[in-house]
Amino acid sequence: MGVGVEPDPTARRVAAERGLEVYAGTAEELPPEIRHRAFDIVVFSHVLEHCLEPIRALQIAASRLKPNGVTVVETPNNEAAGCREAGSAWPWLDVPRHLNFFTAQSLRLACQAVGLTPVAIEYTGYTRQFQRSWLETEHRIRTSYSNGSGAPRRNHRASAWGLLLRTALSQSRYKYDSVRVIARNWAQG
Repeated sequence: MGVGVEPDPTARRVAAERGLEVYAGTAEELPPEIRHRAFDIVVFSHVLEHCLEPIRALQIAASRLKPNGVTVVETPNNEAAGCREAGSAWPWLDVPRHLNFFTAQSLRLACQAVGLTPVAIEYTGYTRQFQRSWLETEHRIRTSYSNGSGAPRRNHRASAWGLLLRTALSQSRYKYDSVRVIARNWAQG
């Protein structure tokens, strides 16, 4: 059974209702209950972009790994064509909650900076960029930036088809909205 760390009390309550072991804290400041425990795997699923000190969070994770342990880090992929096209309206920017923005290269370098060895880079999240809810969120963001002052309404359907056509055969790093780095702590093995 896994252990979680979560700063939000509502999320911790929901996790506890589901029988999960989740403690109050952050990736940069682990709760006392787990500070000295070791783990086979540490997962940051859309977490690192919220951290005030992402390198510190990775250092702590690496220090808590058992020999040959694995760290999995997934964040929004700021190299995605959808990000470039939508600009500040891209939902994964999630300003002001997202404090850091990553690409496969920057995640790989961050892992290496703390002594972790990246063994795989994966990409996820292609089709959600074409879903109605995603496109409506982009529109809401654009409208909020313009204070409702008549921002041009984009044809969501045309934008989605255009992005699909431009990215269908493109490299993964441009196609997918999220990037995942899997890294090992060989030094302790």
